[in-house]
Amino acid sequence: MIIHHGSFHSLNGNNFLNDEIVNGYMRMLALIHGNCYTMISQTMTAVINRVASTQRIHLLTKEKLADKSYITGVDNHHRNHWILIAIDFERKVFGYYDPLGPRPSRSIRGTFTAVVKYFKIRNEICKDDTIIMDRFKVVQLEGLLQSDGSSCGVFCLKMAEQLLTSGSINERLLRHTDIKKVRMEIGLTLLTHSGKLQLIAAKHCIS
Repeated sequence: MIIHHGSFHSLNGNNFLNDEIVNGYMRMLALIHGNCYTMISQTMTAVINRVASTQRIHLLTKEKLADKSYITGVDNHHRNHWILIAIDFERKVFGYYDPLGPRPSRSIRGTFTAVVKYFKIRNEICKDDTIIMDRFKVVQLEGLLQSDGSSCGVFCLKMAEQLLTSGSINERLLRHTDIKKVRMEIGLTLLTHSGKLQLIAAKHCIS
């Protein structure tokens, strides 16, 4: 995965995080955790909107998912808001986190149904690596709410980190309130793991 230096500017000020930063950080979390697969935002967004192309379905056929404890991903909702999806297969929990606050249960159930439908299609292709999502508990994850109109991605990334660090999906509260500091931490963490992520980063991109 490559992150170009220009993408780091989305961590500055109150900018909206772009796909490369979001996908890079989520990928880093999966590498650290070891038993988690991260679906890139473009695919997760297509899945939730039920417009996943055959090509995107086949991309996931190359990944062995049945032995993973978690599958996570971030949805670019209406192309202007990040929402975290976290699936815990060991505990059979489907977690949904919106930094703007609770959403109607019907909306969340619709998201869950879309994800289940996607994996059913994939199962027809990958009969030796099926993903079964029967009897899952659908929960709305509680955390700090964003106080601006652009830091949703920051909250989603830190919530994902906290969930994977704690080892389970639950309603843990985010402890980060200094958003500018957290944005800096995200950038520095990505640079620290640049060897694994193949970052193409220029110096002094984050201020």
